[in-house]
Amino acid sequence: MGVTTRNRLSRKITLGFLALVSVSIVAIFAFSTTCHQNVTVCRSEETRCGSDEREVRAVSGLDKEDIISDEEQDAQVPFESVSADSSVRQESPSQPVVVATNSVNNHNFQGKRAYALLSYGSAKSLHCATMAAAIACRDVATQRYEVIILRIGKPLDERDIPHGVTQKLVDFPSTKEANGNGARFGKLWVSALSQFDSVVFIDHDVLVRKPLDFLFDIAEQLPDTLVAPRAYWIPQPYMMSGTFALSRGSANQTIHRIMSEVLHDPKNDWSQEKWLGDMHWFNGALDVRDDVTLVSGFYTLLVGEFYPKDAIYSFWANRFGWTSARVLDEAHVIHFIANWKPWGSGIKEARGNTTPELERAFLQWNSFRGRVCRR
Repeated sequence: MGVTTRNRLSRKITLGFLALVSVSIVAIFAFSTTCHQNVTVCRSEETRCGSDEREVRAVSGLDKEDIISDEEQDAQVPFESVSADSSVRQESPSQPVVVATNSVNNHNFQGKRAYALLSYGSAKSLHCATMAAAIACRDVATQRYEVIILRIGKPLDERDIPHGVTQKLVDFPSTKEANGNGARFGKLWVSALSQFDSVVFIDHDVLVRKPLDFLFDIAEQLPDTLVAPRAYWIPQPYMMSGTFALSRGSANQTIHRIMSEVLHDPKNDWSQEKWLGDMHWFNGALDVRDDVTLVSGFYTLLVGEFYPKDAIYSFWANRFGWTSARVLDEAHVIHFIANWKPWGSGIKEARGNTTPELERAFLQWNSFRGRVCRR
């Protein structure tokens, strides 16, 4: 082989090698860019790429029943130790569905939503409590949300109803509790508010501190399903009935049909039971229980969280590794359960064993009362 031929062959080999190196570099760069873009998309959609249930549990220390995420920038949900995009879902046909889902907030929804409360009886203290709860809802809700008081009996004085809140007169429910009263079943009238895409019901001893958009969102994604926080201080599964969401449904859907029967039919399947209250019914009526979606009990935080002698004192502070002050700051809802009613014993129930957070919770409720209740 001549020198010229060898030189030509050498140049061809060199050029081929350089071309191969160039292609490899471009390919590596493209792969890197694609991976980076994929990760960015995952983060922007708040979906954790490659995460699984074991990873979530290992990082957070939380049971999957207690994990549900909301958009961190809006809701400040209590899962900073968990990526805000974590997603776990567990279902069982024999008990309520436990759901955790990534950010389901839909801030551009086109339908209508409402917070609803129930008012009955003639006690002025209860009327005042309802107004305080209503104005708290009004404060956290945008104008796209209505706030409605479902009123059983004589209409409330319009002068007592806060601006931006309306009352709707409803009939006394047909189903009674064991004590012969059935007024608390009046909250089931939310099922008749068919003009709304979804409704969140709030008891008058519940103080809403932050928007509950995530409850509306989940309800609309799971039609004919109750969405409620866990009654976390008792054996599970067990739901709260003082805060729950329900989407619009037809009369032949299970939940809406059952609620209609409880309201209208005195001989319905549940009328002969000795219900101890609406919470007992929600959890004891199997057809209802099996269509419940449970979210973390943090979303109906009991005020005993801040009382040192309560069995659930610092429950969430210990769970999340937070200070009590932060638990209060992050809380969406505070439930003044049992003897802690602000219009009753209130903070006196602490008998001097108060904490700054307990005092703050009652001061906030009192601030709402001062705005809407006539002396």
